[in-house]
Amino acid sequence: MALVWITGARGFLGRHVAARFAAGGWDIAGIGLGGAADVDIATLPLVKVSGKAAWIEKIIDNEAIKELLKLVGPPDVVFHAAGSGAIGASLADPYRDFRLSVDSTALLLDTLRRSAPEAVFVLPSSAAVYGSAAPGPIAEDASLAPVSPYGTHKLCAELLCRSASHSFGLKTAVIRYFSLYGPGLQKQLLWDVAGKLSQASDEITLFGTGAETRDMLYVEDAAELGFIAAQHATSQCLIVNGGTGVASSVESIASELARALGVDCRIRFNGNSRVGDPNHLQASATRSRSLGFEHRWSLRDGLAAYAAWWRTGNKGANIK
Repeated sequence: MALVWITGARGFLGRHVAARFAAGGWDIAGIGLGGAADVDIATLPLVKVSGKAAWIEKIIDNEAIKELLKLVGPPDVVFHAAGSGAIGASLADPYRDFRLSVDSTALLLDTLRRSAPEAVFVLPSSAAVYGSAAPGPIAEDASLAPVSPYGTHKLCAELLCRSASHSFGLKTAVIRYFSLYGPGLQKQLLWDVAGKLSQASDEITLFGTGAETRDMLYVEDAAELGFIAAQHATSQCLIVNGGTGVASSVESIASELARALGVDCRIRFNGNSRVGDPNHLQASATRSRSLGFEHRWSLRDGLAAYAAWWRTGNKGANIK
């Protein structure tokens, strides 16, 4: 049976990717430093070794990787979902963000070069590598001009994948995810909006103008694309956008979430943009569709699922 290593398997994306590979009949081993408080190792579909789940609870370094190799052997696929995940954190501590994103990628690629040269490496990157784009779909061959340390470090990790493919023939795939969301995500736009709505009386105020656009991809769809990309990785380094191809304004996203939460209040915008946040992000989905990927979750259904999760664990004064 094929074996996939998932770094960050307890994280938001990693645990959904683990579920998708498990559904495909794969054995799964994980490594990382934990995730959401409600995600226990027992809930992950990890292969058992001597009766214990194949999980290394450590930061990704040489010793941890040697331990995982000894425990389960070399992988057929590595899905590298560990690392940094927010622009704000990269601005607060850019060197830490670099180590989490770039160092760990270099180490894992070198491990495959030495111990599993036939394995596939999948890197979840970010649309942040495109920087401030004009409205409209962004194709994978668009210019890359990140405007935050987070985006810059994702681009560095991408370049390492390309180098590993070019220099050593490793099969790699890079997925430039746009705005991932779904139950369990405790950061970014939806988390901020839901938190403010839970405390609102008659209005809330958000950053920006509300006209900014985002391409929202539900996490289960993101995991499906990850599974597909692993099957299409090449020694030329596959690059594919992870989005729906649909742009939604921040104002419409916030309003729809308020409706899903049953909150009736005015949503205002202060006109001030946050450092590092692009105004417009919309994926060209042509390449992902050519691989056989089609997103299944509509934004309305996805926001309804997020609202249902929020009510369960984060009840606010105005959310019943």
